[in-house]
Amino acid sequence: MKNYIYLLIYFLSLTSFSQTLVSSIPLEMKKNRDVFQIVNESRKEVTLFLSDKTSINAVRLDDKIQIIDSLSTTRPEKKYSEMIGFVSIGEKGSNPKIFWSTGNRKELFVQNFNFENHKVDYQNYTLALKKEELVQEFTANKKFYIMTIVKKTNDVKLYVFDSNGSMEEKTLNFDSIKFFTNNYSPVNFYEILDMNLLPFESAKVQKIIPGNPISLTESAKKRKLYIQDKEITFTIDTNVDYTQLISINLETYVVNSKTFRKAYIKTEERYLLNSNSFLIDDKLFQLKTSSSEMFLNIKDMNDATLNEFYVAQDKSIDFKNTDVIQEVGDFTNKRVLEKSSQFLRKVNNSNSGISCYKMNDNYIVTVGSVSKDYNNNSMMYGAMFGAAGVIVAAAIFNPTYDSFNSYANRKVIYTNGLFDLNANHLSGEIKPFAFDNIRTFLDNNKSLNSKTLFKLNNAYYLGYYDSIDKKYSFRKFQD
Repeated sequence: MKNYIYLLIYFLSLTSFSQTLVSSIPLEMKKNRDVFQIVNESRKEVTLFLSDKTSINAVRLDDKIQIIDSLSTTRPEKKYSEMIGFVSIGEKGSNPKIFWSTGNRKELFVQNFNFENHKVDYQNYTLALKKEELVQEFTANKKFYIMTIVKKTNDVKLYVFDSNGSMEEKTLNFDSIKFFTNNYSPVNFYEILDMNLLPFESAKVQKIIPGNPISLTESAKKRKLYIQDKEITFTIDTNVDYTQLISINLETYVVNSKTFRKAYIKTEERYLLNSNSFLIDDKLFQLKTSSSEMFLNIKDMNDATLNEFYVAQDKSIDFKNTDVIQEVGDFTNKRVLEKSSQFLRKVNNSNSGISCYKMNDNYIVTVGSVSKDYNNNSMMYGAMFGAAGVIVAAAIFNPTYDSFNSYANRKVIYTNGLFDLNANHLSGEIKPFAFDNIRTFLDNNKSLNSKTLFKLNNAYYLGYYDSIDKKYSFRKFQD
């Protein structure tokens, strides 16, 4: 009863906290609405793209989420069904290029929004994609990248689009890197990416954008790609005994590989063990579990252990600063798990994960597990491959909103720990996240649609369309 009273007070406090309406844009949108934004942190601006079945409105917003300027154009022809990425151009980075694509990624249509002369012009690209499958798409180093893998090989291809409209093709060979299945059978990189590891892991590689809270739905993936400004890094946890890191320098295209051992848990059957990892600030957080034991290890890039925590079923969880929560379906359906044995069993028997978020010069570390989507709606998380190598992909990636929205229709078990930047555990209370406040607000306002979420100036902004008032509105939330 105490736990339920505590949760009730907690929810009421969140609801009262999260009612800051900052602005509204008068706008009438037709059906087939899509929303996407580019955040320019250096200029403290956001360019918001609001599209429907006929048109696209690009709206520049300042740091108060007030309109600076706007441009409108028609939506591309129907075969260009998805916005897949962007790159910002111009001296001030305020003139974006938006990339549209056909479903198989062979044809691209680019819209160049020029706010200086208030014009929109266009470019077309054709990609051969011979025996290739999509791995990921991302923006970094002031360029837009489409990454593919040549079937049954170690050849990774990058199609690189710069701000001047040029496209170059780079082939990276991973033959010098050894890959193994969980049973130590040798495989190539294509086979690593092609493994069906989790019931909801439709993406070949989960894209991770630094600076945003990452949900367990995303961090539970065994193959992740961390996007930084001039480097990208794969973490691969397909083998329960180690994490494999592969980094690619986006200026020199030099490839480096490292292997990080995980903790040892004695067992007669390897398939009864579970493991995963998360990379942040050149620190690797590794999780390994059985139904009765758990190790949380934190390592530097030389595989040296900075800290280690061990949990047994009859002992307390030393690294946690919050209760162990079981959440089913939505944010309001929660209960507290009192015993470590419950936590260990449930985490090991589902899809375990660990995620880290930097807040106020500390790390908030979430450890737990997540089930598959009860409604089988996991295709929203990145690209997946259909039969015969046909690429099927979701709309443009919104890292903040996708992470925030990913616990719907799932059972999630988690606890949070507080660490300093040297990987030392800290005592004390963890205050509610902005994400908690946003989830409470949306639980109380389920009719809102065309939602988006982004971070600017250390605050989160929730955008949504009101079809009755014909306005696109923004609310502000902070950690």
